[in-house]
Amino acid sequence: MAVERFLQALRLMEHQGLAVSKAATTAEMTPRRAIGLMLRRRETLTKEESLALEQVCQLHPHINRAHALFQHCVQMLRFHSGEELES
Repeated sequence: MAVERFLQALRLMEHQGLAVSKAATTAEMTPRRAIGLMLRRRETLTKEESLALEQVCQLHPHINRAHALFQHCVQMLRFHSGEELES
């Protein structure tokens, strides 16, 4: 729900004429897509996807923090470093 709310804010920015990445707007960006981008390796994102992810993360500090936590968790899974889980 929180991601959906923030995506609505992004769409509002678009309607107000502010520059917003096409990949971050209306039909292409859904809460599921935003989370999918957060979970992917940064090096596999296209320029447009990277810009979209950056714009979504800038909407609210909680989204940015969730992205950072997603990335840390995914790194622990990829490198089998579960001992970092407590931190």
